[in-house]
Amino acid sequence: MAVAYELLRSGFPYYMTLGQRRVTSNPVDIGFGKENVYVLTRGGLGTEVRVINWEDENLGVRGGTDLFQWPAALLVDSDENLIVSDEAKHTVVTMDKDGNHMETWGVKGDSEGELNRPSGMCFDNEGNIVISDTMNDRVQRLTRGGEHLQTIGVGDLNGPWGVAVDQLDNVYVTDWKNDRIVKYSRDGDRVMTIGSSGSGKGEFNRPSSVAVDNHGDIYA
Repeated sequence: MAVAYELLRSGFPYYMTLGQRRVTSNPVDIGFGKENVYVLTRGGLGTEVRVINWEDENLGVRGGTDLFQWPAALLVDSDENLIVSDEAKHTVVTMDKDGNHMETWGVKGDSEGELNRPSGMCFDNEGNIVISDTMNDRVQRLTRGGEHLQTIGVGDLNGPWGVAVDQLDNVYVTDWKNDRIVKYSRDGDRVMTIGSSGSGKGEFNRPSSVAVDNHGDIYA
């Protein structure tokens, strides 16, 4: 049986497993609501958001190929609205927790606010969306409605993918083709780079996601 994700606690033994192939086939991202777990799946048995609860019950599907074609990342906000980036359509789609379509924005291009194969996303501390504009080799900060606020990493990144924001609104980016993690300040200045190509400690081979905990420790 294939599983969607295994939930682990740092420093603790295995906790639990959720999902199975017939429900969460080809998972690419995950988000958490108050009671439910939302799993973004792509290809396989479906391109959609699958909903399960902590009892591992299948609660159905949100979205699908009528809304997105090749989804890459999922965000869940405090109201459990579901926000999905779409590589193929160069868009970001918002649904409510029941799957009702609320908004789609984004157009292919390289101007401010335009996207080319958007991938990883996170919220900043004000609820704006920080998104990897992968084929434009940059990261953009946009409002929830898609209005451009900031561009980060131009001339510095090569195929950015995963993004994270810490408590000070510093932005961390997995610089996929450069095999490293890059940290930028809230103003978009490069603060430091972490890692290099390789298989040793602290080295990377195409890193795709990053997270930062409340202590500032980085996971990639």
